[in-house]
Amino acid sequence: MGIFNFDNIGEKMKKLAKWCCWIGIVLDLVASVVCFVWFLLDDTLIRICWVPLAGCVVYPFLIWIGCWPLYAFGDIVEKVEMMSLRTVRIDQIQKDVNTLTHPEESETKVKLEFKLSQDTQSEIKGKPLTEHLEYALRYQTDSGMISYLRSIKNEVIDDILERPEAEIRPLVRGLLNKLKGETE
Repeated sequence: MGIFNFDNIGEKMKKLAKWCCWIGIVLDLVASVVCFVWFLLDDTLIRICWVPLAGCVVYPFLIWIGCWPLYAFGDIVEKVEMMSLRTVRIDQIQKDVNTLTHPEESETKVKLEFKLSQDTQSEIKGKPLTEHLEYALRYQTDSGMISYLRSIKNEVIDDILERPEAEIRPLVRGLLNKLKGETE
């Protein structure tokens, strides 16, 4: 069912805030009228029959103001989701522009011009370089992968990290394939 999923959560929070506000106002109005009539019919409470009328005027504003934080938080969540989508689109556009302006360096045609020496394939921190590269490629974001690669002290990786961010992942893949091809 569409209502019980976690998509568009910001929009759902805003709708919940609106519903809570309107239901609270309607319940306040009904309760104020009932209390007013009850106070009028009771001889001891007739002196304070103005209290439900005051509540009928004041409480809707308090309910409305009380719903602002939930509505504002839902609005923030919605805008963060939009910014995230726009960032993904901008990243894709940047990659497309890089591919168009530098077709020789596109992901499908990445050339590895690094000198692979015995030193490149040696163990780093007890693991072969191929294991480090495989682990780095598991990162979902380029920034996470890059920060992990910076912790590895290796000439070839340092050369890769000097390239633009959009080129690093394909270069790491190419280096891994090249290293695996040489070891097999």
